[in-house]
Order: sequence, then C-alpha cells, then structure tokens
Amino acid sequence: MEIKTAICEGTYDFSIELDEYKTGGESEFKIRLGDSFLILNKEEWMGINDLVTNSMDFLVDNFDNV
Repeated sequence: MEIKTAICEGTYDFSIELDEYKTGGESEFKIRLGDSFLILNKEEWMGINDLVTNSMDFLVDNFDNV
C-alpha cells in the first residue's frame, strides 16, 4: 500500500509506503518528496521530525537576536 498526495500547495509530490516489514517497530518506510527518497524506520523519522521542529522554533525564537 502507498499513500500519495501533493503538499505545499501542490509544489511537491509526497508518498510513503512500507518498504520492509519487521517486527518490534523496526519496519522501514520509503518516503518520497519530489525527486528525493528516504528509507527510514519510525524512530529515525521521529528524530528528523524533532530536529526540524526544534530548528524552526529556535530560528523563529531568535530572529530578533540576529
């Protein structure tokens, strides 16, 4: 099964599919954004999610300090 959509007002095609099923939460997913692909497990994705969210918050919170 694959989930497909367009994001950022249709600028980027996005898809995610189960690449390899593994027990214990270590399944790998193939994520496509435009022409780029990542193969990650959920824990790795959560790490990227946290990094992006924290980076955006830091940049916004410190904008006046630049």
